[in-house]
Amino acid sequence: MKNPLLMLLFCGVITTLKAQQLPYYSQYMLNGFLLNPAVVGTQEGIPIALTYRNQWAGFTDAPKTFTLSGNGMTGKRVGLGGIVFAEKTGPVSRTGIQGTYAYHMELTNQIKLSLGVGGMLHQHVLDQSKLNLDEANDVAVLGIKQKDMVADANFGFYVYHKNFYSGFSVPQLFQNKVELESNKGNLNRLYRHYFFNLGGRFQLNEKTQLEPSLLIKAVSAAPYQFDLNCKALLENKYWVGLSYRDQESIVFLAGLEHKQFRIGVSYDYSITSVRKYSSGSHEIYLAYNIQSILKKKTKEPTENEPTQSFPEPKNVE
Repeated sequence: MKNPLLMLLFCGVITTLKAQQLPYYSQYMLNGFLLNPAVVGTQEGIPIALTYRNQWAGFTDAPKTFTLSGNGMTGKRVGLGGIVFAEKTGPVSRTGIQGTYAYHMELTNQIKLSLGVGGMLHQHVLDQSKLNLDEANDVAVLGIKQKDMVADANFGFYVYHKNFYSGFSVPQLFQNKVELESNKGNLNRLYRHYFFNLGGRFQLNEKTQLEPSLLIKAVSAAPYQFDLNCKALLENKYWVGLSYRDQESIVFLAGLEHKQFRIGVSYDYSITSVRKYSSGSHEIYLAYNIQSILKKKTKEPTENEPTQSFPEPKNVE
């Protein structure tokens, strides 16, 4: 093989060590469901969201991620949601589905608590025919597709108010192994991740709101990482933002909202040596909130009404 270390990297052997194994998202503050199952049902209507991310543009076979999600309330206490996703890094790909259940309860008249669980089914694929070899008949690689189906689960809680939120979630609860014939053992184990986030909203003036937030990410026996974010919402329609991802990148965000449609874009500028070879990472977010099937008349948001980042607490009698 031309570069055995590169092959190991692409095959997920190194990246599935006790480090970040899950896809990166830069606009997760617009769709907290991607990180925490307890967010399901905390927004008015049924938000249907599409996210596409091109990581490390400029690298051949760099990671690309596609995610489609939707969620909503069924009754006063129960939220249901689903996610379909696909990610690909060179010869390695993963596709899967997730179904989520969340239960909501009142802590006070204004503060609510949601507990969420999700079940996931992933298919991991290694396409050996796409590996670049020195020798066409390398016996170490047979040129076939290796596949493994893995079930997993996640759990989270989420406390929310119209002006603040906080949550904690644990994906990959079962820590299952990905059993590919060419790589058996603990190196392919999926480790638990731990996400903690909180955010607030401040009304600066009649037309401007400021939404700072923090996300802390951790994996067993690996250094934790944090994101510091700040988003400014203008006239309840447009937003610009800036994020700092610890020792990794600076993220620029922008977007707009018109009626039930939302669009957001982000650009990650690396502050590591990766920037010598990559022009950055790009992400686009598209969403449509289905409210008409829930309400005969959709209420126009006021300047003090929470945006999607800050769901309005519901009465859960």
